[in-house]
Amino acid sequence: MSQKLSSLLADILRRANLNPADPRFADMLSLTTEINDDVHADITQALSGMLTAEEARSNTDLQRHFRQQSLNPVDTEIERWLDELNAPDDMRTEIAGQKNSYTRLRRVLEKTRELEAQKATAHTAAEKRSIQQKMDELNTQLSTMQQQADERIALTQKESEQRLTDFALRSALTTRKYANTKLSPKENSDDARALLEAHLLSKGATVQLDKDTQALRLMSASTPDQPYQESGRMIDFNDFLDGFLASKGVLQINDPVTPRPSGTTFLSHIPAQGRIPASNIRAIAEMDAR
Repeated sequence: MSQKLSSLLADILRRANLNPADPRFADMLSLTTEINDDVHADITQALSGMLTAEEARSNTDLQRHFRQQSLNPVDTEIERWLDELNAPDDMRTEIAGQKNSYTRLRRVLEKTRELEAQKATAHTAAEKRSIQQKMDELNTQLSTMQQQADERIALTQKESEQRLTDFALRSALTTRKYANTKLSPKENSDDARALLEAHLLSKGATVQLDKDTQALRLMSASTPDQPYQESGRMIDFNDFLDGFLASKGVLQINDPVTPRPSGTTFLSHIPAQGRIPASNIRAIAEMDAR
C-alpha cells in the first residue's frame, strides 16, 4: 500500500509554519505521485524528531552538550594549575572527584582563601612572600580560565546562530518559483544564493536571523549591529531578495512570488540529539531523486 506524496508535502509545509493553502504551493500539492509506506513512515518519524530553533534553545541535552564543550578548557586549566601548585595527592583526588566544573572552580577559590588565611598568620617575611606569590599565581590562573570559558561560550553561540541563519536563508530561497524549471529546487536555490551573496558583498550588507522574531533581516556588514539602509531607509529582506532575483531574470515572470508581510519568519529545525538517522537521509535522498 502507498501514500500520496502531496499529503506528506502539506504536513511538511505546516511544520515549517507555512500555509498549504497558499497558491504558491498549489502545483506542488496537486502532484499525484505516491510513495512507499516505509518511506512515508521514515519521513514522518524524522519530522516528529526535529526541533524548532526555540525548542533547541531550551533543550536540556543540547544545553548540556554545548556547556560541556565550553567548559572543557576550564578543566584543562585546572589540571595545569594543580601541576604548577604541586598539589598533594589528597587534594587532586578531591578535585578530580567533583564531576561539575563549577564545583572544581569553587575549590580553587577555597584554596585561595586558605592561602590568604595562612598569610595573615605567617610569622616571617619569607613565608608571606611565598604565600603572596602563590596567591598571585592563583589569581592569574583564575583570570585565564574565566577568559577561556567566556571565549569558548561566545564562539559556540556565534556558530549556532550562524547555522540557524543559514538554514532560514535556504528556506527563504527554496520557496521562490524559478524560471529555469529544468533545475531542481535545490539547484535553483543554490544558484540564487551565489548571486545573492555576491550582491550583498557589493552592497556592504549581510543577512542575520532576528533572535526574537526569527525573521531574516538585512544588516550593515561594517557595523553588524546596525540595520542596512539605502538612502536613509531600512530595506525589508524579502523585498530586497525578490527585487534582486527578479532583476536577474531568475524568477518566473508570469507567476511572481506572492509578497510576504514584512518580518516573515522561517523556522529553523535542528535534529534532536544533533544526529540525523540514516533512514531519514535515505528517504530525503529518494524525494530529491524524484
